[in-house]
Amino acid sequence: MPHLIQSDHQVADLSLFLNQNCIALGFDEVGDLSEITARWQVKFRLQKLFSKAPLDSIADNAGRLLRFREIETGDIVVAFDRDTRVYHLGEVTGTYAFHNNVPEFKHRHPVVWFAKTLREDLLPETRNYLSTNATDFTVAESALTDLLRKAEASEGEECQNRLLNSKVGTTRVNEDGELSSAKIDPFHLRKVEATLDDLFGEVKSRGQEFIKDKLLSLEVNQMKQLVAGVLRGIGYKTLATDSASDTGRGFLVSADGLGLASTRIIVEVMHHKRKMGVQDMCNFIGGIPQGDRGLLVSTGGFAPEAREEADRTNTPITLIDLERLATFLTQYYDSIDSDTKALVPLRKIYWPV
Repeated sequence: MPHLIQSDHQVADLSLFLNQNCIALGFDEVGDLSEITARWQVKFRLQKLFSKAPLDSIADNAGRLLRFREIETGDIVVAFDRDTRVYHLGEVTGTYAFHNNVPEFKHRHPVVWFAKTLREDLLPETRNYLSTNATDFTVAESALTDLLRKAEASEGEECQNRLLNSKVGTTRVNEDGELSSAKIDPFHLRKVEATLDDLFGEVKSRGQEFIKDKLLSLEVNQMKQLVAGVLRGIGYKTLATDSASDTGRGFLVSADGLGLASTRIIVEVMHHKRKMGVQDMCNFIGGIPQGDRGLLVSTGGFAPEAREEADRTNTPITLIDLERLATFLTQYYDSIDSDTKALVPLRKIYWPV
């Protein structure tokens, strides 16, 4: 059975998954679940630990812990890296265990990670299906097939074998709170009761991912135009330069639009899949005149060493990755000119509070 696991405050960071070959869940205070036989037992432990938490939250987290425990050897897990826009695929190689010898995220399953897939390479319907803020749900076989087909793995045949051998049944909790084995429809998400806030979070999360997909589909010059338009929407004035580089500086930002203000902002847009490295950062910093500031947009993100280099320099530098650019776009969309909006058309929705 394939499962999607996404990071939140109770799910370990993807780097832990990949470095320690596992998937890991929090709620460490609940303790070992190996001998648990009913959902009410987990709910009882959670209520003792989080006495002020809403009852529906207690019930949801109890189910979440049990679903995690009942992931089986041979199941496929899919973990999404929001920074690199990559889905990592792994096979569970062992049963649940509670690891007292690790500092946090003690609920674990061992995993062998065998493939990865770029989100933008997937079919639109797969991206739509996987665009959710849910942290754990069953992945449809059709979506998994697309993930494996596009996987950047050398063992293409092995990927298909893993799909064929993956299970289509799972262990669920029945109405009496007891664990029982049941078949589920692999083409639908796990159905859960949701509040308005849950639904709004789901819509917002999906919308953000779709906006990032659209941004990544832009050409380099279109991306420069969009960044300039967003900055104008924020309130800055932009001034074109003579640079014709496909990867580099396209405009200046200043208070007066003439570049005569005492402090100017030198803008560079890097629009490609790879993370910006430390040498790229040094080249950018070295090209900023004394007294000016720098604004660097990289849709592929920034390597940790590049961020450290930006922090060390005496020149004020602002870094914008894909996530932050999408946030700025939606935040200032009403103030952006029509030509910029045409690059990424968005529709506003209204939601009850």
